[in-house]
Amino acid sequence: MGLILGFFKAFKLDFFKGFLTITILTIPCFSFSKNFAAAHTAPRNRPSR
Repeated sequence: MGLILGFFKAFKLDFFKGFLTITILTIPCFSFSKNFAAAHTAPRNRPSR
């Protein structure tokens, strides 16, 4: 019983770390692509620097 509980705890921790890592890796890419798309679909009358 203790072994199964320990394995579940370790797996949960691993899952959480993996989820956190994926989130940290995904958010910058997502925001960058969003900014990229917004910059390229912006109205033409706005002055571009």
